[in-house]
Amino acid sequence: EQTLLRWRLLDDLAWLMHRPPPFGVAIQNRRYRVRWYARCFVGEQAVDWLATRLDVSRRAACAIGQEMLMSGLLHHVVDEHW
Repeated sequence: EQTLLRWRLLDDLAWLMHRPPPFGVAIQNRRYRVRWYARCFVGEQAVDWLATRLDVSRRAACAIGQEMLMSGLLHHVVDEHW
């Protein structure tokens, strides 16, 4: 039950992140290396957003972001980062 609750909270955070600024992270078309990717955001901005919205340290925000990656709620544009 606790795992389900944790996943639900992470899912809610992912939903909020995808809202337009100022509520969510700036999602836009971006270039990574030589290719363009549609509707994505930069990890550093996601960490800043998590830290600010949740009033936690950057280290804690990184850990939350990592949990979101591991749970499949977020992913790197070319799945390079775990």
